[in-house]
Amino acid sequence: MKTKSIISLILLVVLLFVGSASLFVVNETQQAIVLRLGQMNRLEMNAGLHFKLPFVEEVVRLERRMLNLDAAETEVVAADQNRLIVDSFARFKIVDPLKAYQTARSDQGRSALLERILMSSLQKVIAENTMPDIVTNKRAEIMDRIAVVTNENAKEVGLEIIDVRLKQVEVPTNNREKIFQQMKTERERIAREQRALGQSEAVTIRANADREAAVIRADARRTASITRGEADAYAVRVFAEAFGKDEDFFEFYRTMQTYKKALGKSDTTLVLSPDSEFFKLLMSGGKVKK
Repeated sequence: MKTKSIISLILLVVLLFVGSASLFVVNETQQAIVLRLGQMNRLEMNAGLHFKLPFVEEVVRLERRMLNLDAAETEVVAADQNRLIVDSFARFKIVDPLKAYQTARSDQGRSALLERILMSSLQKVIAENTMPDIVTNKRAEIMDRIAVVTNENAKEVGLEIIDVRLKQVEVPTNNREKIFQQMKTERERIAREQRALGQSEAVTIRANADREAAVIRADARRTASITRGEADAYAVRVFAEAFGKDEDFFEFYRTMQTYKKALGKSDTTLVLSPDSEFFKLLMSGGKVKK
């Protein structure tokens, strides 16, 4: 009886051991590859309790969550031949567990592989852009471009790049003075071009304004001449109508106008005989003699 109890206990322990070796758990943040004798048998993507053949099948768990890669600083050469020290950062995830496992058996190995891919893509994209664009002007576009180029190669190893960031871009210490002078020279060149462009536009604007002013003045003079002519014609017509009604008044008015023109200046001297026609209106007491 005692022997049977021992055997039963041993069988129970063996069953428990085999049962535990036949079960495995996949968390919500994981995806699992089931290997049979070192070869992939199946992929378990759903979280929960799963079964495997004990001692024959092996389970490799990979992260389903987004992972971070803090790449080492690297020195690259921009399109304008300026050397830059770039500190980059990437976020990625495993989209093809089998490729990722076949390429690198550990998380550290996959990170190291992705870092090499990122460094190659970074050097390629940086070499296509100038330092001012990398530092300020097109930094966002350049980061997006690096992510695209990196992703093209990362897919071959079962990884997908979500985002790439340039945390810091610096000029090597021994090149900073040279870069500063280059930037200063470039800014001065741009300033000269802008000033020349502004002066050219100013000359054009002034010429256009002078031409428009001349046209406006000519139009104004022409309009004024037409208006004066019309006014003079109207005045002549009014005078003619008025004088036609009273010839004596017309004679009187014309004589007064003559006196005004002849005697209008204080230094005017006239030598005339008393019976001159010029003074006939004054001599007659203002009455017109017919």
